[in-house]
Amino acid sequence: MTTASVPLLAVTIRSTADGAAHTAYATDSAGRLWRFQLGHLSTGDRASPPTCMHRQQATAGDNAEAPVVVQTGAAPLVVYGTGNELSAIPDRPGVQRSPASIQAWPTGDGVVLRPAQLGAHAAADGWTLTLPQPGERIDTLHSVSPVHLGFTTVDADGQRRSYLVDAATGESVTTQDNDGAPVAAVTGLPWSGGTSTPLGIASTLAAGQATAPGTSTRDTFGVDLWQVEGNSATLLQQARWHRRRGRLGWRELVRSPQ
Repeated sequence: MTTASVPLLAVTIRSTADGAAHTAYATDSAGRLWRFQLGHLSTGDRASPPTCMHRQQATAGDNAEAPVVVQTGAAPLVVYGTGNELSAIPDRPGVQRSPASIQAWPTGDGVVLRPAQLGAHAAADGWTLTLPQPGERIDTLHSVSPVHLGFTTVDADGQRRSYLVDAATGESVTTQDNDGAPVAAVTGLPWSGGTSTPLGIASTLAAGQATAPGTSTRDTFGVDLWQVEGNSATLLQQARWHRRRGRLGWRELVRSPQ
């Protein structure tokens, strides 16, 4: 199979802060993720050849969702799905890494997602998940918050499921049990498919004080995933995340004239 004979299916463009096209990420029917450098469009330089960032075991079906780009501290993370496989690959040109494998543990009506190997560095190397249900495949893929990824699936029997995961690691989000202790949330829950995707609503739960030099503060945010059907809405999943803000104490250095 040659690259030229494999059609591209879905494309996402990553832009710079000033809005210029920087990189295009495209998937093809063979389960590959391609990176196209677009910097030459603004500089007039020669275009660089595309590079394959990752190849999944699955092949694409009739539905192809555009990749989702998640901004992390180390590098952009490009998330894409093909058939029954979902992968998040860091965009580090010239660096080959092995994504961490995410394991699905059946719990209640859904699953808990954790790394298959203890100590796996999913945030640095990316991650990949094989959907746990027989005949299950990716249906929709979307960013729910700056740090959370949502996707829906459908299996061979037509049952739809909704997932909410930590975008950087692929793991279940953290929630609280009845005693208030942090636990991994159950995800992959059945839903009726009343809308194309569950609706994610983000909100500020607590805002820290104004920062001062040498001090920091923490903001708390929440995201709720709702299923909307007709005039009713059902809460599917919840997640919380924190943002730490701070300011450095700067000392102005003045160079005296000679």
